[in-house]
Amino acid sequence: MVMVTSWALNGLFRVVDLPFTLLFQILIAISFITWFIMEGTAYFLDEDRRQKNSMARVLWNLAMVVGALSIIVGSLLNMLNESYAIPLLAVGITIIVAYILKDVFAAGNKGKEDHGNGEFQL
Repeated sequence: MVMVTSWALNGLFRVVDLPFTLLFQILIAISFITWFIMEGTAYFLDEDRRQKNSMARVLWNLAMVVGALSIIVGSLLNMLNESYAIPLLAVGITIIVAYILKDVFAAGNKGKEDHGNGEFQL
């Protein structure tokens, strides 16, 4: 949380051209090093914490990334009045909706090996 907050404040300070951006960059570096020493290596060493990804899950996550990028690019191209912006935006929204619906309807079919990344499912 410290790393994300420092990164956001660093960006704001750079945009507004305020001093002390170096302080935020040092804080980001220190928090990353601290995280890596305390938690980062434990993730790679602990077999129980590793997520078992199947090819279907990887493809669905790739579809989520493609959908999000197509929404972003479609929105930006819509501001430039490009003719293919609206279809690109619609494809992105359709991909994201399919991803969400897949997660909603597949929540009841979780097996013993899938723990939902440790999140509580309602």
